Amino acid sequence: MVNDGSAKGRPTPDEILAALDRTGFIFEYRVAQELRQVGLEAFLNFPFTDPDTGKSREIDIIAHLDDSVTAKGFSVRVAAILVIECKNYEDPLIVVGEEQDTVYRSDPVVTFDPLQLDFPKLSNRYPSLLFNLKLWKRPSHSTKGFVGTQLIKMRRQSGRWQATNDSIYDSIVHPLFKATKEERSTIEANERDNPEDEIERRLAPTLYYLIPALVTSGDVYTVDVTSNTTPTVAQAAWAPLTRHFDDGLFQMDVVGFSHIEKYLKERVIPVLEDAKKVMRSHMQWFNPEWLQGRYGTPSDVKFYQWLTEYNTKYRSTDKG
Repeated sequence: MVNDGSAKGRPTPDEILAALDRTGFIFEYRVAQELRQVGLEAFLNFPFTDPDTGKSREIDIIAHLDDSVTAKGFSVRVAAILVIECKNYEDPLIVVGEEQDTVYRSDPVVTFDPLQLDFPKLSNRYPSLLFNLKLWKRPSHSTKGFVGTQLIKMRRQSGRWQATNDSIYDSIVHPLFKATKEERSTIEANERDNPEDEIERRLAPTLYYLIPALVTSGDVYTVDVTSNTTPTVAQAAWAPLTRHFDDGLFQMDVVGFSHIEKYLKERVIPVLEDAKKVMRSHMQWFNPEWLQGRYGTPSDVKFYQWLTEYNTKYRSTDKG
């Protein structure tokens, strides 16, 4: 009886689902469900404040993948935050670009950097954790090979395939850039403005990687236009795309929905694994006593707070 609703002026369940499928609302849920099945936390319709207008906007999905590394008695959390825009496109997306030697990705947000406490004997010109870890030298932290600079939509019109980039910038790239920038700012603000969590952040710091991505229901193709070669077209599971903004280089990934698991295994998880390997070999930098013995006692009062917290947690445990 329900299915004859259309004859009574009401949509049938099939008509409701078909209408929702055309809008893309159901597709966002499918993407979130796929992410959850492979171990991520996924949150739909995540709000953020547009830095240009001050108005509240939404990004389709924010997804988290958390991991940690423990060595020498210390633990560091390593997390990937995917900022995802979903597009329910039936037609293909084309990423046009060329072969490049290296395109660096954004550095992670670090909740506590012990090397910025002004140790008197730390002679490095760049006393920061991220610089000394040299994460950009790890294979997963830079893209080598094909990198896109244009994102094109294909559509069939009058019996022929047409290529257009109409609304790509306004409806996909720029909003994704804004959402990622705002998410980074939010993380940094939370780390600065929550003193009740400061002790935990020092004793168990976190590296947050922000990875923006467009997930499309259609196919993804790359067109390689490297100089002195004939353009090469290839179907891809996912492809990196870069755009330049006033704030610098923005890099995002264009991912086919059916290849989400492959994308995570090839792009996201290796970033965390490489970061863990590097952190594991430098865990002494989170030991205030080791740093003090090697680089002297800094004048920053945060060091004494950190040393007190360290002794309270570890020395009191030893005595017990």
